[in-house]
Amino acid sequence: MFEKFLIPGVDGAVSDAREVFALLSVLFLSNWVYSIGVALLATLGGPYDSLITTGIMHLSAVPLAWFMLSFFKKKLKEIRL
Repeated sequence: MFEKFLIPGVDGAVSDAREVFALLSVLFLSNWVYSIGVALLATLGGPYDSLITTGIMHLSAVPLAWFMLSFFKKKLKEIRL
């Protein structure tokens, strides 16, 4: 049904296309609080081995991606001015 990507060198680490969509969603979110909701949905969305480690990974990666994107947007605005 879904493609799984095995991560070499990390035992038990599996990813799929839902990870990509969760990270791409930060392009469309206006506030970082919404990224927590996206991270929770991504955590609950798949048949992962450990819900706790998956939740920690998503709850840190998606908001961090939002903050990084907003940081780079601000820097680009400063450069253009």
